[in-house]
Amino acid sequence: MEQHSLVDKGPSFYNTWKFVAFFIFVVFFQPTNVALYAFRFSDLLLFLALMFQAKSSLRSITNYKGYKVLYNLGIALGSIAFISTLFEYLYLAAPIKPQIFAHFYRWYRFTLILMVVTNIKMEKEDYEKLIRFFVIMLIVYLPFVYFEFYDLFNVKYFIVSTYLPVLGGGVIASDEYIYSFEREVFTYRAVGFTGNANMSAILYAMASSILFANIMYSKKLVNTIVSLVFLFASLTAILTVFGSRTSIVVFVFNTLLFLYLNQKDKTAVTVKGASIIAATVFLFLVLLSADLIQGRIISTVEEYDDTKSVTAVAGRDEFWQSRIDDFVKYANPASIFIGLGYTKIIEDFADNGFLGTFLNLGIVGLYFHLGFIFIILKQYKPVKKVSKWVTHPLIFFMILTSSIYFESTADPLENFKYAQFYVLMAVLLFKSLNELGVLEKEVNYGRV
Repeated sequence: MEQHSLVDKGPSFYNTWKFVAFFIFVVFFQPTNVALYAFRFSDLLLFLALMFQAKSSLRSITNYKGYKVLYNLGIALGSIAFISTLFEYLYLAAPIKPQIFAHFYRWYRFTLILMVVTNIKMEKEDYEKLIRFFVIMLIVYLPFVYFEFYDLFNVKYFIVSTYLPVLGGGVIASDEYIYSFEREVFTYRAVGFTGNANMSAILYAMASSILFANIMYSKKLVNTIVSLVFLFASLTAILTVFGSRTSIVVFVFNTLLFLYLNQKDKTAVTVKGASIIAATVFLFLVLLSADLIQGRIISTVEEYDDTKSVTAVAGRDEFWQSRIDDFVKYANPASIFIGLGYTKIIEDFADNGFLGTFLNLGIVGLYFHLGFIFIILKQYKPVKKVSKWVTHPLIFFMILTSSIYFESTADPLENFKYAQFYVLMAVLLFKSLNELGVLEKEVNYGRV
């Protein structure tokens, strides 16, 4: 087989980092209500990319550890979703809806993302451009978060009609689900383009972590000042507009993780790190004194005591118990193994990724879910090996650890937007580590 460089042939849009960036943009900003069963515009992009990549005879020989787990994740979860949903329909003697086939694809798209991204040759600079694009995308959107929150320029109506599946039309949901969205959107929180306040906030927590990392290694004063301004802007939005407790924890955790992995440079870690942390604490105190911090954050601290857990204060305990009660009520003989599926007769979200996977896909689905997380966390040592201030594997790892923590209060793999981003970041982590030669086997790019 004759080997050629992708650069020699002038890679098309579908074979560059620009496609990955555009895919991220489309995934988050595509309207929630525009869909054909499980198929959306982002799915069309995946199929077009695979088609053009096949047309150019581009392929990748993938042998690195973790590839098979990622490849089989979508196929396995999709198969379980189809079988469990079908079984529950039959058990409840309910009419089988054609959407049952879409429940396979909603998970199989993970495999498609892996196939497309693995075929794209990316250099170190490409990863850096991609990360920069992600942060800039969120920064550019930040003013619209405030427009929504303060109901300016009709932005709130646009968000509600475009990104909220319950209020935007066409999707039947429980009264409890509708009430939750109405209470958040029309009272005291912005939800942003994700249609969920916590999900939007977690993205800004990731951007804040990346900006913090950029400040720590930056040697240019202008770059440091600009990054610091946007860092504080993102944190202010989390505290005042989104009111996300999870995102605060994520930012703190990522900050400590970043400093720990780069602790060899004592001067920068102690001086720069301490200065930024002190400035962040000062920002929090200023917002607190001005009574701008979301009441839900303050109440969590005030109500928490030795007899009442954080999850109880947040209202998660009762919600989780109600989902478990539903599982017991509608359980069929195979539920413990393959879950209740996605019949829509029973709520299929749990505000906890692990509990949600068990309820919907059973022990077998939870096994694959935990396996996905295990192979991500297992990359800690490879990431530490290449970590010297800001490296793209470290950034991807921080995003993924944020997502794993997010599993405790949300269903990230169940959300069609966040799930694609979650899996994409996992693919990029493995891809970047492999191309740095850290993983055991490498990927060879060639043309047939």
